[in-house]
Amino acid sequence: MTINLYSISEDPRTMPKTLPEPVIVTGRLRDEQVDVMQPAILMTGAPSQIYNYAYLPDFNRYYFVDPPITERTGLVRLQLHVDVLQTYYAGIMAAPVILDRATEGYDAFVPDGRRKFYNYTEPQYKKIGSLGDSYSLVMVASGYPRA
Repeated sequence: MTINLYSISEDPRTMPKTLPEPVIVTGRLRDEQVDVMQPAILMTGAPSQIYNYAYLPDFNRYYFVDPPITERTGLVRLQLHVDVLQTYYAGIMAAPVILDRATEGYDAFVPDGRRKFYNYTEPQYKKIGSLGDSYSLVMVASGYPRA
């Protein structure tokens, strides 16, 4: 089985990841019953450096790599955990979506129920009539004045 190993420093939540040139090694699955989400790979000889990311062409998936574990003389086990974001990046980006939030700023076309609005009120007075010489009818409302 071919394994493409990478050493990356990006945040695991980054999508898509910028991958350098891979180091291509061969190995075999540790168990007959393989878990595609978390496979364990046995390879001969320790890698020349620490790799924290891998791609398995046989499974067409990207994986995070735990630190290597020495099994027995000359055998090293790599425990992998699937990176769902990178594996399904093309499908995620092509999916139709309904936006729930604006990531920054305000967008009138995106209803954002969690955006904080401040309610500043200003009393408004309007004289609407009078009752004789000593009384006036005044309507009071609260809110913003209309332009």
